[in-house]
Amino acid sequence: MTTCNLNGLQINGHLVARSLKSPPACVVFQETKMRNAKQLDTFHHHLDNEVGVGTYTLYTNDLRATTDAPDHRRHCGVASFFHKAMPGYGSLAHLAQYDVPGRYLLARTEWSGLPVYIHNVYAPVEPHLRGEFFAHLPRVFEPDSLHLVGGDLNLPLHSSLDSCATRLRPGGGRRDCIEWLTSLGVVDVWRQLHPHTKLYSGPGRVNRLDYLFVSEELSSQLNPTAKYGPNAYGGDHLTHTVTLSESPTTATKGYWRLPRELLADPNIRQAITMEATTLLDRMRADADLNHGAMWYGWLKRMRRQLIKCHRLHTESTKAHLQHLYLRLAATKRAMESHGDHDILMADVVAAQLAYDTAKAEHCQYARDRQFDFHANSNERGTSHFFRRPLGTKVPINYVTVDGSMVSDEPTVQSTFTSHWRSIMTAPRDDARPDNDRRRAVLEALTKRLDMADRESLDQPITASELCDAMKTMNPAKSPGPDGWSAGFFQVAPEVFSELLLLVFNYQLTHHGSLLPHQRRSAITLLHKSGDRGLPGNYRPISLMPVEVKVLSRAMAFRLAQYAPQLIHPTQAGFVPGRRLHDHVTMVQALQHYCTMEDQDNYATFLDFSKAYDMVDQSFLFDVLAEMNLGVNFISWVRLLYASPVANILFNGSLGPAIRPTRGVKQGCPLSCLLFVLYLEPLGDMLRSHPHLGISLPHGESITSIYFADDSTLLSKDLPSAVEQLGIVEEFCAVSGARLNQSKCQTLVLNGNLDPADTDGGGLLNIVPTGQPVKYLGLLFGHNLPADYQLNLLNERFMACFQQWGCRARTLQGRRLLANTVMLSLLWHVTMALPVPPAMVQRWQAMLSRYILGRKTVPTDRYRPLLPTTLHYDHKLGLGLPHVASRIRSQRLQLLQRAMTQSTADRPLWQPLVLRQFERSMGQLYRASNPYDFLLYHPHPSSKWLMLWEVHPLWIDVWSQWSATPINLRMQLPLTPATTMHLPVWLTTYEPTMANGMCAASVVHSSPTRRWCKHGAANRLRCLADVVAVHGRWPTRPEFMVMMSQGNPAAPVEINRDGHMHWAPVHRSGMIYNHLTRMHTQ
Repeated sequence: MTTCNLNGLQINGHLVARSLKSPPACVVFQETKMRNAKQLDTFHHHLDNEVGVGTYTLYTNDLRATTDAPDHRRHCGVASFFHKAMPGYGSLAHLAQYDVPGRYLLARTEWSGLPVYIHNVYAPVEPHLRGEFFAHLPRVFEPDSLHLVGGDLNLPLHSSLDSCATRLRPGGGRRDCIEWLTSLGVVDVWRQLHPHTKLYSGPGRVNRLDYLFVSEELSSQLNPTAKYGPNAYGGDHLTHTVTLSESPTTATKGYWRLPRELLADPNIRQAITMEATTLLDRMRADADLNHGAMWYGWLKRMRRQLIKCHRLHTESTKAHLQHLYLRLAATKRAMESHGDHDILMADVVAAQLAYDTAKAEHCQYARDRQFDFHANSNERGTSHFFRRPLGTKVPINYVTVDGSMVSDEPTVQSTFTSHWRSIMTAPRDDARPDNDRRRAVLEALTKRLDMADRESLDQPITASELCDAMKTMNPAKSPGPDGWSAGFFQVAPEVFSELLLLVFNYQLTHHGSLLPHQRRSAITLLHKSGDRGLPGNYRPISLMPVEVKVLSRAMAFRLAQYAPQLIHPTQAGFVPGRRLHDHVTMVQALQHYCTMEDQDNYATFLDFSKAYDMVDQSFLFDVLAEMNLGVNFISWVRLLYASPVANILFNGSLGPAIRPTRGVKQGCPLSCLLFVLYLEPLGDMLRSHPHLGISLPHGESITSIYFADDSTLLSKDLPSAVEQLGIVEEFCAVSGARLNQSKCQTLVLNGNLDPADTDGGGLLNIVPTGQPVKYLGLLFGHNLPADYQLNLLNERFMACFQQWGCRARTLQGRRLLANTVMLSLLWHVTMALPVPPAMVQRWQAMLSRYILGRKTVPTDRYRPLLPTTLHYDHKLGLGLPHVASRIRSQRLQLLQRAMTQSTADRPLWQPLVLRQFERSMGQLYRASNPYDFLLYHPHPSSKWLMLWEVHPLWIDVWSQWSATPINLRMQLPLTPATTMHLPVWLTTYEPTMANGMCAASVVHSSPTRRWCKHGAANRLRCLADVVAVHGRWPTRPEFMVMMSQGNPAAPVEINRDGHMHWAPVHRSGMIYNHLTRMHTQ
């Protein structure tokens, strides 16, 4: 429970609502000073947005909260906020009959059947009114009732501890207040815990005015904690918070982190380098010394010295100001203790003036530095600039237990810790997998290192590898629980890499495990989706010590060189040269292929429960050995996973220790590669049954695709999908993985087949028509509307401007924010989905107005700084991002991938996409030249091209390519031999056209066009084909015969002799003359 004096609800309560996003269970506010009912409605609107509709209750007692008339006389007002995490939330009630207008509000609830009353008090400022106020507050309640009292009493209760005055004036309502509190049976928890501490919470910090009292029964039977803190809600009082928990609160401090500003001091950097060099010389001097203990002791000494340096650095900036403040306090004390006020008053005035002048200069200097920081440094690509907006980072402050919310901090920590301990540690009674079954799974592996690569991978770790890994780390990233950031080691990377190599080699040789502080990691939980009170709805990310991350990073760099040899191309996760979008495009192309060719194939999206955290480490090491990785490299991997200790981070403090026995660390640079190697036997097991997979146009079969743990089974029919699930279960039985059957979903790839008519046999969850399935960040579904995801993306993109728009103040900052934050939402989706031009224009208009807008009030008109032609010019203009150009770049890159000839780099979806173009070109397709379509234009009304055979994405790719100037599409000029083999019917290449027309558009007669279309199927698709028939250019009759043979559109007639022969084709001479002209040229 928290009490806070707002001194007026500011900015319609927006900042207060943000601070309440993760509030205590109850907050009582005083001096709300509402303007009118509209302001209260606006405050509710902000609470709905920030806290959530239905997740809170707000009771108000404000003189202006029920009127719409404008009035500048705002005063008093109390409000009580209750979050649904508070016990007894369901039985809350506002007892309005006890309200004292603007000063007292009483709420009632029940805890375990006992009535609980929550009093919100704002006592009058005038001393002569306070006595009557307290005397008339309610005192008669049920005998077993419990009370919580919070508010601004406007008087200090303890004469010597709650006020800086030597003695308090008599009266003022103190006696009536104490009598009322005594009648309720409440005690001051903070004073019980701090019986001799002086603390002042009121304005000017001269009195303690803000109190929280709880019933003595609650204070004695529960474990209370109490604290005062800065006011995050906007008032000039301190806030006061009391926490009642059923179990003792374990006070854990947040771990120390190296202050970044120390590393900006060249003297400190030089001292660190000298100290590290001295330690390195000592280690090299005697190889028998305990290098691990020396390193640990050195870090401990350096930490003490840096803490001292930081304290001196902080104190030096305020030393003069503190001296003047003490001098002012001494003169005031002297004046109070002596009777001659007139003589000492001059000293007090002089000391006050000196202190005020120095304080003003200090504040002005701080403001100047802040302005320089914002103007020169802040609006750059830094982690500070891209920090998450206020209110979007929600701490873990409650847990859902048996459907009810519990906010007791020890319970929250113990529940979350127990959940993740059960996942990260294997049960002691867990039976070891059958060795024969495990051996059978391991023998399914088809890729192994050859001896030369094994020896290269198994070479000893070198200092240069550690140094390279150290230099490429982000110096500002969050450190591990030891507090040392990468920036500390980057002060002297060559020296520290030599030191760490000695330490790691010593630990590996003598102990087989890292140092105790190196084995510890802090786990931060990232919320995925769903109820924030369920521990399973989070993803654990390990914050490892940087020195260990340097080692794992160096090992990852080395292993990544051999990963393509060990991991099948169907696994695109974390393997150099492979792309996430390839799998998105693959599923999309499969859907189109199965629909167009009417094949009843299926894709089953698997869901592994806590995939990274359930890895059986013994199976992982067996896989590494089976893949022929060297003993030395595996020993380094074992070193990283020997006896680890983890602590979950709860709002900056470390929770109880967890000792993981399984899983790989999310956050470790090496863990991603280790996981895909661990999963490789599953892919080989499925690929050993190609008859279960989908047959591709080139004759191969594909059974599954993977991006790390995002695994997808591809099945030719439902029985095959069930059989593949059995193979997955066999892998899980020996590897520690756990398949979440209820979350696995099977998508019908054939758009012509109704999922309602498909029976999964109780083993497959068939996705209904129109229901989306999220795969690698994109939505797929059976006959899902084309604009479904684009509309969602458009809403997110527009909302992003409201969320981030106020961060940047300069044009440079807004442009940086737009490129990095706003536009980054688009590119993943636009890479796989065609975007209507109208939507692209709306996005561009929003970007331009945001970056260039100079509006100071909402009624101002938008006025651009420069002409539109200079907006996007990077040299002469402003360099604004151009959405359409970026999308065109994506399309051309996708086309480049489709044209890849190298077998090693060729994407899996290439044959499916080329099949679309083959079907769309019909009679014009040449197997020897599958990329003829690159010289065609996909005109929507074309009768030659069957564009419905091509997915809309590839229609967009085709259109973007056709709109590219011809000199950028091919190297000009072309040789005559090359020109002779270019397609002639729908070409856009100028030398093979006459008067700007291709051969297909010379005549407009439909019968003649059909005759040309079918005639091209007689292998007459280029000039070289026409010449090849007779070895020369044909005459017109010969050309007519060549085109009419087997042509269903060719007319025939019977002559006078009764013989059939080819009839003249209307305007066919124009076709012949056109082709002859091109051949002659």
